[in-house]
Amino acid sequence: MRKIVFLLAAFLLTAACGGQEPLVVARVGDARLTVSELRGALPPGTLEEGNRDQVLAFVDGWIRSELLNQNAREMGYHRDERVRERVDEANRDIMVDVFLEDELDMRPFISDEEITAYYQNNQDAFRRAREEVQFMALWFAEREHAQQARAFIQGGRSFQEAMEDTSFRAIEASLDPEFTAREEMPQGLADLLFRLEPGLLSEPAEVEGGWVIARVTDRQEAGTVRALWEVHDDIMARLASDLRDLKLEEMLSRLLEDSDVTIDLDAALKGNDPR
Repeated sequence: MRKIVFLLAAFLLTAACGGQEPLVVARVGDARLTVSELRGALPPGTLEEGNRDQVLAFVDGWIRSELLNQNAREMGYHRDERVRERVDEANRDIMVDVFLEDELDMRPFISDEEITAYYQNNQDAFRRAREEVQFMALWFAEREHAQQARAFIQGGRSFQEAMEDTSFRAIEASLDPEFTAREEMPQGLADLLFRLEPGLLSEPAEVEGGWVIARVTDRQEAGTVRALWEVHDDIMARLASDLRDLKLEEMLSRLLEDSDVTIDLDAALKGNDPR
């Protein structure tokens, strides 16, 4: 039986303490999952936030996949013609994707002026369908730790500082500036946030995931137009996609003119003719 070495706990401890990162997070036989591979596969900030469940789920999936991969290779499937054909197809598709990413990345060509103009000319597209709140929140396993962190924040310190202070033992944080609708969050948290006056710091409340303290920093009613900073990236992606489609058609037209391309539909249809 293969020996599986699992180093997740040590890795998260090292990452949280800011020490030197270990090279390998998990091993299955000679196969290794490195820190850089893990970091590249997870959403930004996952390791720094110490999100154990998310990291564990990915590593568990990697181990299961690698066990099956090694077993299949031992049975000779890497020499199977069906596998080789699929690998060739996958390599071709991946190569084309990387080529297009490099050659047709239009984001650098989208100016702030174009983004602002699109925003101003399409205000209705950015209206909120529901009431939304902007908030900061910290979760704790124990009510006592939530009370201590609340007193710390009331004394003039920030949510970020409270999260980073290990004596409070925060287990989760939500500090991004995105607006969120009631339907997009757990019921208990929604009930707390949507009755909380903007600017006030809540008392510790028991909700899904533990004890939470929160502050609503802004509230926007349904029908209000989102600020440009909220939709900036979406507009850039839309404009870049439109420009990319145009450039792709220009590229394909040029390649067709410069290449020897023939099409014989009759040959294809005859190939399927049972006669």
